[in-house]
Amino acid sequence: MTETNSASRRFRRVVILGQTGFIGTRLEQTVRLRWPGLEVVGCSLPAVDLTKAEDARSLAHLLDDETAVVMCAAIKRQFGDTQEAFIKNVTMVMHLCDVLRERVV
Repeated sequence: MTETNSASRRFRRVVILGQTGFIGTRLEQTVRLRWPGLEVVGCSLPAVDLTKAEDARSLAHLLDDETAVVMCAAIKRQFGDTQEAFIKNVTMVMHLCDVLRERVV
């Protein structure tokens, strides 16, 4: 079995959080080329603000045991390398973990 077949059988969807950023954009292109037919869903600001629990919960319908989640979303250093930015980044991860814990069994 090739790597392409293995990935497409294990996952039917990839959700890329922060898909419009530098890494997210390239990752989306790579996934689409490498695994054609795999559903790729990109989520970025302003549509989904992971610092807000309710926005993170809006992703729940996309998440199941056949979905891979890649988090490229973050508060960039350009917006300040501060404790506040760090706390926001940790908050985003915590909100995503809460949704995954509730959604994926």
